[in-house]
Amino acid sequence: MEQTFEEYLEGLDIIQLRAAHDELQVRRDNAVARYQAGDKLALSDVQKILHLSRQVNAKIYEYLNADEIKAAEERQAKEQAEREKALKAEQERQAKIKAERELKRQAEEQEKLEKKVRAKEKISDDTARLKNHKPKTNFECTIDDVINALKVQIVPSTECIEMNDKLSKNLFSLSKDTFKKLLSGKKRGIVEKKARTHKGKHKDAIVSWYTVKNAEGYDDETPFDEFDRAVLGIFISEAAVGNTCFTVNIIFRALIGKPGEVGIVPFKNQRDAIVNSIQRLRNRDTDFIQVFKNLEEMKYLNEGDNKITSYKTKLLPADIAEGIINGQAMDGIIVLNENSPLFDIANLKSQIIRYPHALLDVPNLNNTPRIIALKKYVMRRICEIKLHKQMIPTITFADVFEKCRMEDSLRSVKQDARNAIKKLFEHLKENNFITDFELVRNPQTQKFVSVKFTY
Repeated sequence: MEQTFEEYLEGLDIIQLRAAHDELQVRRDNAVARYQAGDKLALSDVQKILHLSRQVNAKIYEYLNADEIKAAEERQAKEQAEREKALKAEQERQAKIKAERELKRQAEEQEKLEKKVRAKEKISDDTARLKNHKPKTNFECTIDDVINALKVQIVPSTECIEMNDKLSKNLFSLSKDTFKKLLSGKKRGIVEKKARTHKGKHKDAIVSWYTVKNAEGYDDETPFDEFDRAVLGIFISEAAVGNTCFTVNIIFRALIGKPGEVGIVPFKNQRDAIVNSIQRLRNRDTDFIQVFKNLEEMKYLNEGDNKITSYKTKLLPADIAEGIINGQAMDGIIVLNENSPLFDIANLKSQIIRYPHALLDVPNLNNTPRIIALKKYVMRRICEIKLHKQMIPTITFADVFEKCRMEDSLRSVKQDARNAIKKLFEHLKENNFITDFELVRNPQTQKFVSVKFTY
């Protein structure tokens, strides 16, 4: 006759009963896990195991005397008390952490609020200063339009204007060491030394130089670069069609060849690069001086004895204000007070380059600040070559890397730059700005070193 479970338990001692109890606990946990995993049949197994566990527990208690039961109960009570104490301590710790986080959050919110208030006060001061300023007559969009909440509508320029004179080429290509000396006043930038002749003899000369100095409170020693030149070019291009109020978004769209496409906004790194560039252009005082001197004297004469032309201003004569642009109230509006002196100087020499903004809208190209500067430089070189027919229609990668300060960049970065230049030329060919182009290899290394094009 088959033995029942109760009969089986009768033959076990206390140690075996406890082992059986532990085994049933493991089986119960496994059955519960299977049920939670979706095995509906496991529910009956759980019920069976619970029933068997009750039988085992009852048999165990038969072996225990009253003292053992009492000791077990006291031990369980003590363990429960310790668990409750630990739970309470953990709850208090979590409450303390939460309170500290809340205090920190409130402090950060207060700090943000205070920073915002200080920023507003600065914007308000700039606005008050601008209200007393009378812009030139050719700048129709005044700061009063913005302050009085009129709906100032910006119609972006479709043409990009680039300065291509010696001053611009020199100023935006200085090394860190040279620029640092320039800021400290230990050096000045020499643009040209050109001698004039009279009946075969040297009579006088033109000497041009410039100085740059950080405005009070501005300590950045970063030299101007091609990206700064590109940003300044957007202000000049827009000012040419009467726009004097700008936002970072407007500048970014123009830089990538998508002016007027409102839905396009820069990423954080792109926005930061533009803002930093604007700050460099706004917060540096420049003085461009052109002197005609007599070569026989071999020294600079007094101002009364020479013809001296001097431009003392900032590269970007602009202020920051708040107001309404295209129906949207916003802070951080850049208000151009007058044109950049660099444009006036280049324009006097007729050394201006123009091309459609749309040519910068190269498909499938990531518009990082580096790529933006690269595109603008290559476009300027192409336009320069097209204007001067005697120039060889070739763009060397080494020249681009030097001017865009990529000489020490990683090989992968330079390869990305070459690919970007190739895509730019493909885009220009598709838009009939050039006729054709080809990548030229170095015969020894078989590496691409330049782009030769026809137009």
